[in-house]
Amino acid sequence: MKNMKQLKQSTQSVFGVAMLVLMSFNLSAQEIVEGGLFQHYYRMNKEKLEEFTVLKRLSWSAFSKLVDNNYVKVDGEYAVVKKNNKKYDEITFTLDGRKLVTSGKLFIDKNKTYVNGLKRPRLTNVTIQPTSDIRYQSNGQLFASIDDIEGSIIKPSGNLYNEDGSVFYSEELDETGKYIYRTASRPNGEYEFMLYSPNGSEREKSDEFGVHSPNMVYPYNVGGTQYISPEAKEISLLNFENGDKYIGFATAGTYDTFRSGTFTGYMPTLFMEYGNGGVFFLERPWAENPYQWALVVDGEVEMTIPADISEKPQVDSLLNNLEVNMSYYPYPTYMLDEKEKKDAIWWPTMSGHMLSKDTANLNGYGIKFHTTDSAFRGDHSYLEVGTFQNGKLHGMGYRVNITRLYNNKFSSRPKNETENYDAFAARVKGAAGVFNNGELVDGRVLDIDNARKTYKNGNRWKHIPVEGFASIGNVPLSFKGSVYYGDMPYTGITSDNPYVYVSDIQRIIKVLEIDTTRKAIKVMGDFDEPVWLDENSGPLYWLYSAKTATTSFCPKTITRKKFKEINVNKSIPRNTTTVRKVDGAIVDYYYITRKSDPIEYTVKQTVLDGYETVTCPICHGEGIVSISANSSQYKQLVFH
Repeated sequence: MKNMKQLKQSTQSVFGVAMLVLMSFNLSAQEIVEGGLFQHYYRMNKEKLEEFTVLKRLSWSAFSKLVDNNYVKVDGEYAVVKKNNKKYDEITFTLDGRKLVTSGKLFIDKNKTYVNGLKRPRLTNVTIQPTSDIRYQSNGQLFASIDDIEGSIIKPSGNLYNEDGSVFYSEELDETGKYIYRTASRPNGEYEFMLYSPNGSEREKSDEFGVHSPNMVYPYNVGGTQYISPEAKEISLLNFENGDKYIGFATAGTYDTFRSGTFTGYMPTLFMEYGNGGVFFLERPWAENPYQWALVVDGEVEMTIPADISEKPQVDSLLNNLEVNMSYYPYPTYMLDEKEKKDAIWWPTMSGHMLSKDTANLNGYGIKFHTTDSAFRGDHSYLEVGTFQNGKLHGMGYRVNITRLYNNKFSSRPKNETENYDAFAARVKGAAGVFNNGELVDGRVLDIDNARKTYKNGNRWKHIPVEGFASIGNVPLSFKGSVYYGDMPYTGITSDNPYVYVSDIQRIIKVLEIDTTRKAIKVMGDFDEPVWLDENSGPLYWLYSAKTATTSFCPKTITRKKFKEINVNKSIPRNTTTVRKVDGAIVDYYYITRKSDPIEYTVKQTVLDGYETVTCPICHGEGIVSISANSSQYKQLVFH
């Protein structure tokens, strides 16, 4: 009750501040990480998990990223010179930077390779079967216990340890043996990750999963061990490559970004299947307003209003006040050919609800989400998330009605409303911004007839300021390295470079036609229909390349070597042989004489003759030099 009272006061405070100052704060897309603010908050980096699997497999090929086989040593000598299938007292190796030692049996495969023209043996595979603990070479500290090793595999239940004795990596089964808890820690005690995830692959093979889940299951294949378990009773922590971090559960938690602040709230609404947005409590300690309620749409913060730290929702309270009964059904693609699979849009069938308790009288931060069946199962869904007062959005809020659309060309083919299917697109109606007693008072209305997943990098539900286009690109207006050269008539676009930059949607588009009568240029839009751009389409720029010249400082004089030509005497060794015959009374005698007679000759040779200072041949003593190059330039189109 205390939390509910605080939340009620928080909501009233938020709205009161917003209405008094009559302002909201917008964060530009440039502040947000390119490609969307949030990573897949519920999913661990699969490569990171695979790395730990490799760490527990004491068998490596020549292509291993963690071990260089050629530096494995046995009793002080390189393993490449040792015999295969032998036991050794000391085997040393470096595993992902960790210098380790053990004793045991060594199995090796090797071939011969050429090094500097000579054949040298090279290990292709190394396998170690320890007969003792694996320890650090530096201090004898345990890395892996022999009790946790079977053959050449460290068992899943076996811990790995840091050089300071702390646990580096561990896996634990819960009391049912159904789920696995994985933890990786750094020597300083900071968690690399803590992850509750399903153990085994039964979910992958199930036609339906997540029914009556106390938490929730995602509209993706959740089998394997890289996801936060929907049934997780304890918190998970995931670190991402970009420096972001998520701490929480599948339904609610705190997402800490590297640059944009810390977001706390209900996370599933970020999925397009739920609403492609949401409302979160945002903490930015360095900002003028460190605490805010933030509206997120399409992975970007679209609007904020001031808040107080006392209004921050507590994750455990959110979970305790949540009722979830969701079902998801994998998308059947077996009826689609390869072309259809490539173009298909994956909107799995989903049904059920995720609701804050007592929604009719809801006060404070909460969520209302449920699906209904119309033409097909779960093809209509309704979402409200944000701050409430007496069951109505009051303060920052986000409301969407989503109707999934069916199309024979791209959707799987259900026979009736109880069969699984894929939606082709969605019709979205709603509102996002600041509410008063359920009515939008500041923000924008959502009215999208064809919200499609085909534009994977586009801002699907964000207002597209240029009609005929469905996505906003990621080409910045600054054009790094380019130069702005004023205006030019739209008729100056050339056929050899018919591309313009449309500033309002940050995209470069090819010009198909120039019409001087209507003072417009024709391009192809995202819906396979031509679009005419003119002076009402926002700033348009023509990009081109031109020859430019820049000046640079240059030394007026340089020091260089002098050379001179000299005569050098050479000789080729040569011997002259003569034979003299002397007649004898009985036999003749021959006397052989050899004489050195070399061939002498002279050649000219160039040698160093000191140094000299001369005028620079590049700038000819002027001290500056002009360098020509091609540069990217652009001009703004005018339609006078």
